[in-house]
Amino acid sequence: MITLAALDPARTALVLVDLMDPIVGLPLEPRQASEVLQMAHELAASSRSADAPVVLVLVLVECPGVAEQPPGSGLVQGLRAEGDWEIARQADHRRLPGHRPGRPAA
Repeated sequence: MITLAALDPARTALVLVDLMDPIVGLPLEPRQASEVLQMAHELAASSRSADAPVVLVLVLVECPGVAEQPPGSGLVQGLRAEGDWEIARQADHRRLPGHRPGRPAA
C-alpha cells in the first residue's frame, strides 16, 4: 500500500479524473488501464485511511435529443466509496470524435 505520511490530509485531496469504462477501455500509453486502475485503487485506499478526501471526476455528454447518458458512462465499478466526492463535468458533444455538424455525435 502507498503511504501518504509526508502529506497533510487537511491540505491534500486525491483527484481521479475520467476513470470510466469507455475511457479506460481505450489503448492507453505509457501505462495499461489495469495498471492505472490498480494505482488509483491503492491511492484512494491510502487517502481514505489518512482521512484525505477522494474526489472522482467524470464527464457527462449533453447532446440534443439524448435524455440520459449511455451505458458505461459512470465511474469504473468498485472505485467509489462512501464519503468520496463525485463531480460531473460537462463535455460539449461538438468536440467529440465522429461529430458531424447538425447531428449529435454517433
